[in-house]
Amino acid sequence: MYALCTGDEGGIDFFGRLEVRPASAQIPPGILYTTILPKELLLLGQAKRYPKDKKFGRPDIQNFKGQVSDCLDKYAGNARPPSHRVPDSYYHAREPHLGIFVTTASFAETAIESSEASGIVLVAGVQIAQFLAFHRVGIVQHRDGFVFDEQAFSAWLNEQRRLCVTRA
Repeated sequence: MYALCTGDEGGIDFFGRLEVRPASAQIPPGILYTTILPKELLLLGQAKRYPKDKKFGRPDIQNFKGQVSDCLDKYAGNARPPSHRVPDSYYHAREPHLGIFVTTASFAETAIESSEASGIVLVAGVQIAQFLAFHRVGIVQHRDGFVFDEQAFSAWLNEQRRLCVTRA
């Protein structure tokens, strides 16, 4: 994944590719690539950091869907496309993709309904916390049980950042 993290990125905060079909030495390259079954899936995402009591609604999801669509069209006909956007060379226009909306907050029922209708994946703050706790990221065991340890979490986060830099 790559993070754009700027004010003028067209609504796409991060992008990357997810392998959905491992390569096979028995099948010549290109034979299986179709619109229906790509080897990799383009991921386009938006990340929002808000208090946990904030709820995103249908308009937020519809707006993000429009931003994904603009990106997939490579901002064709846009007089002023975003200056910091997913590089045109990273993807093909209108290729199969998955939109992901991640937040530290939560989603209203209308947002969930809208995401289901449009194929946008929603990831709420509580799901992020559950994932991190399940994998014991920043969680240490004390005699009274498990507790969050900010130093352990910061160490893990710095390691992830280091790995991202070495992969790029």
